[in-house]
Amino acid sequence: MISDTDLAPYRAIGKRSLELFAPYLGDKDLGAMADLAMEEIDSVETTRYMLRALPRLDPDTQRRMLQAANRAMQEYDLYVRAGSPKAKPGQPPPRFPTNQVAYPFKEEVHQVALRMLEDPNPGQQVLVAIGLSGSRSDIQALRKFVPNTDGMHIGDNRTYALASMARLGDKWAIDRISAELAKPVPTVPAAVFNDDSGHPHAPKPGAIVVPEPAGQHLRAVMFAAGFSMNKRLVPTSLSTCKTRRDNSTATIPTPTQPKKQPTP
Repeated sequence: MISDTDLAPYRAIGKRSLELFAPYLGDKDLGAMADLAMEEIDSVETTRYMLRALPRLDPDTQRRMLQAANRAMQEYDLYVRAGSPKAKPGQPPPRFPTNQVAYPFKEEVHQVALRMLEDPNPGQQVLVAIGLSGSRSDIQALRKFVPNTDGMHIGDNRTYALASMARLGDKWAIDRISAELAKPVPTVPAAVFNDDSGHPHAPKPGAIVVPEPAGQHLRAVMFAAGFSMNKRLVPTSLSTCKTRRDNSTATIPTPTQPKKQPTP
């Protein structure tokens, strides 16, 4: 990590200090630290230098830098575009922010992501970038990564392609996520588990757990619903969470208490 004390002199210089770090972006050992320092100084302006550096970088570094660009786009939407609009005299506060200036490098990020999308396995950050920077014209290119939604999990290309399609307004993706949210989640009685030190612990009476494959699938669907920013899916996903929590022990019989295990 880079401390605030170390960064203070560069922050005082402002955007010009980014030029000092930019030559190291392609360095295998120092690239990550240079990227981090630049993000701390100016996360939006850093994107300009990242995009210039991409052609000379290895695929893994390209994806790491695209991840930083995705983070910058989302931070811009959250903090810059949100703004602090003030109400006009005699009128109620505005419902939406007045600052609607587009992210300055969105088209550049989009073009880079489209080139990387030609890879048969483009990875999470490329698919997310399309959702953040693209338009409905990109939906068809994303569709090929979602042959089905069975057994999706975090890290699966299908999860991020489906989420981006829904964010771009694709009805099929929105309906698919909605259908997945409506499915019942299987549960089983909790079993004895070991803590980090290897000591066994018996679960509380009536405790239940979601089997890992089902839990990973639900997590992926919840991510897709949230990333979509769809007014139909986001409330549904929140309601799904509450229902699962409130009914977590409603119909599950109390398991037989396990025999005590000797302490190692």
